[in-house]
Amino acid sequence: MTAWGSPEEVERRNRIRLSAWAFAYEIEDDPIASDEAFDALAKTINPTATTGHPQLDAFFATEFSPTPACGCGATQTRSACASCANA
Repeated sequence: MTAWGSPEEVERRNRIRLSAWAFAYEIEDDPIASDEAFDALAKTINPTATTGHPQLDAFFATEFSPTPACGCGATQTRSACASCANA
């Protein structure tokens, strides 16, 4: 799929999509994307990019990490790793 729009628009859309997927999985316990799709999209996120939305930018700059602190390689938006024994 080819992205359309400015780099800021693409980043904003990807962040919103990733947030919706994380909410469905984490809060609703009803995934709407595969783990592979989530991980692939998460790896495209640039947490330091600005999108014109200060709250979105602040959240991703401070709360998002494409890899967990344990370094196992799984992507996440929370601090505990659910993918390995280093949780």
